[in-house]
Amino acid sequence: MENNSNTNEFNTGIIKITNIAEMEFKKFILSKIESNTRFSCIFLDSSTITRAMFSKKYRDFVNSCDLVIPTTQIVKMINKKVPIETYSEFDFCIKALATAEEKRKSSFILGGDKLTIKKAYNNLCSTFPDLKVLGMYKGNLSNKEEAHTILAIKKAAPTILIAGKSLPKNEKWLQLHKEEFNPGIFIYTPETFSIMTGERSNKAKKKNKFILSMKYLILPHLWVKGLILLIFLAKAKKFIKKGC
Repeated sequence: MENNSNTNEFNTGIIKITNIAEMEFKKFILSKIESNTRFSCIFLDSSTITRAMFSKKYRDFVNSCDLVIPTTQIVKMINKKVPIETYSEFDFCIKALATAEEKRKSSFILGGDKLTIKKAYNNLCSTFPDLKVLGMYKGNLSNKEEAHTILAIKKAAPTILIAGKSLPKNEKWLQLHKEEFNPGIFIYTPETFSIMTGERSNKAKKKNKFILSMKYLILPHLWVKGLILLIFLAKAKKFIKKGC
């Protein structure tokens, strides 16, 4: 896999990264929409990198996804010759949905409970009036509900599927069932889901209070996480240098 500015796949030797220049974003999304192919999408933050460094099984899962969108700034330090674009989950999803709306395409939303999914659905409909929102379904699926949900998504055939929290196996669920859906872009994005349901601001306040109360326990953990990220960066740089 080449690492240059003309390809969207950037190989760090550990985790692959989908590198989309901001100016090429709309063109990239349209190419995926029009390709009649299935694309699973996850976001690469520092926690995902840390987990992938520890677990080969999880690393293999990340690399099996079609689109791995970086959200952490650390990836920009891997290779200065190749600028790597980062996006927040919310920004990426809003831009992708706006691109789909321009072409009068469709979406489907999945996750949360009955109350939160309804909020997210209404928010999606009001924000993108020209986007066909074909359906919604809660998370926390029983086996029977899971089969029904998969069938509903397949019949709806959305251009973009937005999936949030409470799915069985979380981010792995879309990749596991991707082949059962019709072609489209399937995005696992708890952050976007939380913003759409209005939950994020309340959770952020609670999280800040928790961090302050637990700072002496959390700080050592952050040091370890930082060390793992530095190891990832060193290995990625070594891999890139070797390939030059």
